[in-house]
Amino acid sequence: MTSVVGWHRALLLFWFLFNNVFIALCDGSDWVSVGYIVQESRQSESTSMHTSGSSTAQALDSIIRGADQLLAKGPWSVTNDKSVLPPNEDAHDYMSWAPYHWPDCRWCATPARAKVKDIDGDGHAPNQGSREASGLAPAERGSDQQILPSAAQRRSDSPRRAAHRRRMRKVRLRYNESRDEFTVALEGSAKSTTKSKTTRAKAESTPLAVAPVPTTHSEGLSATVTQSATEAPAGAVAKPTKTSCTPSPTPSMAPAATWTACPYIGRDGKVNPDVRSLNGPGAINSVGQFALYGSIAFATNRNVMYSQGVVKAIDTFFLDPTSKMNPNVNFGQMVRGPGPEHQNGTFTGILDIRGLVKVINGIFILKSGGSSEWNNAKDQDMRSWVQEYARWLEESKIGGVTATRPNNHATFYVAQLAASKYYAGDRQAAISVLQHFFKGTFRDQVAASGEQPFEGIRAKPVHYRAFNLEALIMNAKLGDALGQDFWTAKSKYGATIQTALDYAIVVDPKSETMDDLVPHVAAVAAAYGDPQGKYKSFLERQLPGYQKKPFWFYNQPSSFVKAPTSSRAKTLSVIEDSGSDDDELPGGSDGERSGPDVQGPVGAKPKIPFTCPDAFKEATKVEIDNDIFVTCEQLRPLYETDANVPAGVVS
Repeated sequence: MTSVVGWHRALLLFWFLFNNVFIALCDGSDWVSVGYIVQESRQSESTSMHTSGSSTAQALDSIIRGADQLLAKGPWSVTNDKSVLPPNEDAHDYMSWAPYHWPDCRWCATPARAKVKDIDGDGHAPNQGSREASGLAPAERGSDQQILPSAAQRRSDSPRRAAHRRRMRKVRLRYNESRDEFTVALEGSAKSTTKSKTTRAKAESTPLAVAPVPTTHSEGLSATVTQSATEAPAGAVAKPTKTSCTPSPTPSMAPAATWTACPYIGRDGKVNPDVRSLNGPGAINSVGQFALYGSIAFATNRNVMYSQGVVKAIDTFFLDPTSKMNPNVNFGQMVRGPGPEHQNGTFTGILDIRGLVKVINGIFILKSGGSSEWNNAKDQDMRSWVQEYARWLEESKIGGVTATRPNNHATFYVAQLAASKYYAGDRQAAISVLQHFFKGTFRDQVAASGEQPFEGIRAKPVHYRAFNLEALIMNAKLGDALGQDFWTAKSKYGATIQTALDYAIVVDPKSETMDDLVPHVAAVAAAYGDPQGKYKSFLERQLPGYQKKPFWFYNQPSSFVKAPTSSRAKTLSVIEDSGSDDDELPGGSDGERSGPDVQGPVGAKPKIPFTCPDAFKEATKVEIDNDIFVTCEQLRPLYETDANVPAGVVS
């Protein structure tokens, strides 16, 4: 008979693979040159070879395989399997939960008794049966009462979900107070295995690289976090209390009651797994990835199966009245908790919709490839959706706050707004959005060393440096498609996108990995060149076989017209659109800025004195993520790191 340990590990592995299959399949956010794809498809039709030769053939095959996998899974919709509705109960509104927030339910516990927790079938652990998850000592966490789904939720379950609930209900986390450890066991089984050991520490504070600033929310978009005991829900079973706990909930308390009855605390970098139970985030990511892969597959091999699939996926997600997403993110990355202030989305939610850029990119490729399935009527309907979404980005309170953030939130916001303007037909507005960003927010994003202080201060700096680079490269590629050079745009410390990438690949990742940087290294090598082979060495060391990966197909020097490597590709026509190249950054077409703020070559020891980023002109602290605030003085050391000897470099 299979051991309980082996069975449980297999179940957890299945759950992990099921929820992360998309992560393994897709690339990060990106923009692929339509002109390059059209040139490749024309060349393949005449010679049966790609213009880049066999070096990209395997990468294209990977894209087609990815398109095949996604074709079999789609289409997707925000309304699919919507067991949890937004506060307004409109299934067409996108909804997600802030990923780094955890419930702080200080229900009273029975002394000297093992604590038993059921894991909900959706991955919810409402009272957090693991101290590693909740950060609370045993007496501060949930009771031994089982928390079950509500009757309405059980009635709404599909047969498959109901069966999954029954299976998962048998998996229990049991806390042994005398041994100070958690064990995993099947209900009714004497066998168990240690889950984790923790100390009796109180809830940890937000783990920034420096001491955090006390948290208060900006502009009422999310609530002030409280550490006080939670009010007991109606009908709670009274128990004797110690210190600051409250009576435990009734056995019939639904998970949703925890979402609205418990205060949630932020733990930067620690993802609450129950956020994956909502349908929206996976749906927008999947439709975006399929729009890009499927359109490339159609353009390069002329198989209408892919164009038909992409059109159906876009129609289902954005246009069909029965399944479409409303063009707003009013309920994105909600910070759960009691009170009406927790019934709204936060400024971080716009990040979730970054897959829209790939959708727009895919539409351009379909149109350039002559897809008959993408007709004028669908194009006009989609333009209307995108125009309405762009208005929401510019006019909503949430969009207004996101646009002013100094970190990756603004960078991804700009990508979505610029791509939307471009697709809606306002090319000049798209250029203006990008120019405003590179002449404004970007100037404070990269220090002379290449460090990105607003990302480097996070609990997972390697991930966040890569994340902002993802958006920076996407914006530079969008500019390239519009005939603009943002590759050589400089921060006020003389740093470029390349400088930021160069720093990111040499700093010691410590407990993190550098996997997220791999596609960005390929993009930077294509845009700036690699005469010393340092990018090639990184790719070979980090990901052997990188030339078989999808990103390698379209991150080639011949895909750019404005990058430093583009002298060999000046004859490539910009298929996306045509227009004047007169819109340049101050100081010339190469992006150099006039004035005293650029002194000496990029990478030299900084000669420009540190000044507080513009975000602090009207505030002493700035919120860079939900409940995560930084001050100018906290960032100063990251700006003043020696450019020639980055702190913590790998020896």
